[in-house]
Amino acid sequence: MENNNCYLYRHIRLDTNQPFYIGIGTKRNRSYKSITTEYERAYRKDSRNSYWNRIVNKFGYVVQIVLDNLTLEEAKLKEIEFISMYGRRDLEDKLLCNRTNGGDSAAECAIEIATKKVVNLKTGKIYISVRDLINEENLQIKIGTLRTYLSGSVKNNTDYVYLDYDKEEYLKRQNNIKKKGEYGYKEVIDTKTGRIFKSITEAALFFNIGPSYLSVMLRNVQANNTSLKFLKEDKQAEENKNLLEFKKFNNKCKRKIIDIKTNEVFDSIRKAADSLSMKYTTLNMMLLGQNPNKTNFRYLDNN
Repeated sequence: MENNNCYLYRHIRLDTNQPFYIGIGTKRNRSYKSITTEYERAYRKDSRNSYWNRIVNKFGYVVQIVLDNLTLEEAKLKEIEFISMYGRRDLEDKLLCNRTNGGDSAAECAIEIATKKVVNLKTGKIYISVRDLINEENLQIKIGTLRTYLSGSVKNNTDYVYLDYDKEEYLKRQNNIKKKGEYGYKEVIDTKTGRIFKSITEAALFFNIGPSYLSVMLRNVQANNTSLKFLKEDKQAEENKNLLEFKKFNNKCKRKIIDIKTNEVFDSIRKAADSLSMKYTTLNMMLLGQNPNKTNFRYLDNN
């Protein structure tokens, strides 16, 4: 008897409240602690195409489980039906960023991704899978992060690609990402280390944070519990801080001083200090009450 452990899901973009992706997944025979582990494939962000990533990074999304407890064949048929109903963007300029017409098992797809061979472009060495590459080369990177690089969805700064990759399509994606990085993506800085990332996605992948989640924190939609900031804002904040300190110092130096004995008024603390051959910082501490004031000078606005 065939198991009814498959489901159909869709991703809804938050700017238009319309679906932009249809998919199917398989629930495993185990106990679940949350909905994200029960419907794991629906909530996973790795192994998505570049258009899917652009929508999620820019607008955010929510997951909807449309149909549950389906057989594998029923799930495949429903996936084909829903993709046909909404239409593919790459073929008809419609809603979905799906690259196929559906009907492929999520389990089959997962096996295919897990066993895809990887090649080092510099040495020509071939690895039987992404996991094998990480283990053999002792790479300090999560498997999902490396798969995202290999897919070409983000800028791939490694020497590795999938063995069966389409070179023309891959280079096209990478060039588009580079162009957008130069003109559109906001640079992000880690204020603890000073490291600069070219985009939210790059920073999110490095810290293993969801790009959309990091985006809302950087835009102050919700509390930012990271050390990351937009580079431009960080520079502007530093400039504003320096300007404010300069203005405070400048204003303090320009406060008028009066000699209460002669009623002579000085335009600034420097001029008053010079008349006594005294450092202006020493006089300022006296006028502020931090040291005993042995002079006849007072700030005019306090007199």
